[in-house]
Amino acid sequence: YPVVGSQISPSYFVTDDNKTIWFSVFDSQSVQKIDMETFAVVGSYPVNFKVRKLVYNPYNKLIYILTNTPDMYLMDPNDGSITKQITLEVLEGDNKFYPTIYPQTLAFTSSGIGAMVCGSYVSSATSWKMIDSRKNDLVYYHAQKDKNYEYGKIEVNYNRTKLLIKASFSNLLFSFDPVQDVIRDITLPVHGALGAVVPNKKNENLYFIQTKEQYIYNPVNHYLSPLTYMASGNVADFSYRNGEEEIIYAFRDTWLQVLDYRKQRTLIEFPTIGEFYHGKPISTTDGKYLIAFANYTLYRFDTALLSVRN
Repeated sequence: YPVVGSQISPSYFVTDDNKTIWFSVFDSQSVQKIDMETFAVVGSYPVNFKVRKLVYNPYNKLIYILTNTPDMYLMDPNDGSITKQITLEVLEGDNKFYPTIYPQTLAFTSSGIGAMVCGSYVSSATSWKMIDSRKNDLVYYHAQKDKNYEYGKIEVNYNRTKLLIKASFSNLLFSFDPVQDVIRDITLPVHGALGAVVPNKKNENLYFIQTKEQYIYNPVNHYLSPLTYMASGNVADFSYRNGEEEIIYAFRDTWLQVLDYRKQRTLIEFPTIGEFYHGKPISTTDGKYLIAFANYTLYRFDTALLSVRN
């Protein structure tokens, strides 16, 4: 599925039923609905603002659209209509000279409570702020907002009860249960520089991507897999095929690797079409497909072609 637009990472996600991909090129003014099986665009919804990120809220079943301004918009996936505009205002606790009112990333738990990383127009500082869709999308600071000033990413865990909040330039990583209001620091089990964390969508396992080391770690039962040592900057996701609970699909520059952490083996490694690290790979939870973006094109891999009999 070729697209026209910037090579900067686009935004896309797969619906829970694995039937649809919602997609938008960075800074475009259109959101597209793609059928998973036919891989054809079945809906195209123009908007009058530049789209930066698409985020699904399982609580109200709406798509939150982040822009290059303090404005967010809510889209109804049933017809692509914009149902609401939210403008981030300066809060008590914001720096009065460079308030962080530009949302950069967002994630919601199933409770309807989410968190955002917000940046400033005139500063590199970031902050994390809460958003409660149960209360008319109320935006506010958490009591522990000062844990760090260099936030970069927020992920949601497998059952959408917790958020994983990570700093950009340090190893600070913590889980946050917004309903119970419980924050737990997650200590890296392997010394190194943490770049990204990929949550498994079916269990508590996390895939840690460090500058030199990559591994699977479960912060609940403290399971730690063997390590691999690949080039830095790779992106990855879990396999969800039966019996492949510790298989990882990893993109390293122009290479795709299928890694078996249980057996400590690289099952497949081959060059692919372009630089897949520009887009976040997403494995469907039915185990059938792997979605990734590179070279201005969205790709769908059939995971049956990536399996190896051991």
